[in-house]
Amino acid sequence: TVPASMIDDLEATKAEAEENEAVVDYKVNEDGSITYTYKKSEYDKIVAEMRSGFDTLVAEQLASGDYTTLSSITGDDDLQNVTLTVTNQQDYENTFDGFIIFGLYFYAGYYQIYSGDAPTEDDIQTTFHFVDGTNGVEFDTIVYPDALETE
Repeated sequence: TVPASMIDDLEATKAEAEENEAVVDYKVNEDGSITYTYKKSEYDKIVAEMRSGFDTLVAEQLASGDYTTLSSITGDDDLQNVTLTVTNQQDYENTFDGFIIFGLYFYAGYYQIYSGDAPTEDDIQTTFHFVDGTNGVEFDTIVYPDALETE
């Protein structure tokens, strides 16, 4: 089920669903969300591609050189927990490298919706764990979207 807030043009979205051979059926719900029914093999393929896309996004961002203190970023299977390992806490805290989590949160939330781990938009949640690479200690945890409400 795709939340109504993620649908820009309902008529265009319905037309795409009707043309998509992988979609067996779709239903526009009262709240404006759309529930799709896919062929099982196609659904599995879509979810696997989305998960792979997260890993590709992370690899590209780390290779870009834009985030100088980030050593690695890993997500669990449902992308509800993402661990960012930094070169060291002090260097990290003197950069804006933490802004990467906005894009990661968006991608993780989108994945959670399609994988079924977040049945509604209100169920999307990703916890970001920040680990100091020099000693392996987790020094910060940020939970989204909760953190957005306090920022």
